Amino acid sequence: MAYIPEVVKTRGLEIKMVEEITPLAEVVNLDQVKRHLNIEISNNDDNQKLSDLRYSAIHEVETYIQKNLKPKRMIQSYIEVNGTIDLYYGPVTDIESVKDAAGVDLSHTVSELNQKISAYSSGGMVVTYIGGYLPLPFDIQNAVLDIIAVDYDQAVEDKKLAIRAIKERIRHYRPIYV
Repeated sequence: MAYIPEVVKTRGLEIKMVEEITPLAEVVNLDQVKRHLNIEISNNDDNQKLSDLRYSAIHEVETYIQKNLKPKRMIQSYIEVNGTIDLYYGPVTDIESVKDAAGVDLSHTVSELNQKISAYSSGGMVVTYIGGYLPLPFDIQNAVLDIIAVDYDQAVEDKKLAIRAIKERIRHYRPIYV
């Protein structure tokens, strides 16, 4: 028997982050950044620059691997859906609700790892879920620190090449699309 791929029809994807679930949790804190760069913890000269680089590096990694680095409440909505859809910016730890546009619960099935939902709704679908790492894998945390180090170090001649090499180490966290 030949494999017949499922036909999935969706329209109008919108994804938004509603809130951080653990707002005080940090992917990397300023002291970790200073230790990684061999800067004295008591040295406050570059604190603002290091904080800016930290947020930039976190965003760079989240965008590259297409996952939240810390848990966030996400809302993913469609104008129309018929079939199985991926839930983005996981890993998904909890699916809070699956409703149509009018707020009525939808019949749906969830994949084994909470990464996909199968449903049908010509009237739209809104999925609210928690996505993000807790705890953050060490290699991702290290990649954030290394990107900060590359951006901070004026001696690095080809920063794009260095950051590409860092991203290569965490590429296995990226989703695979077939």
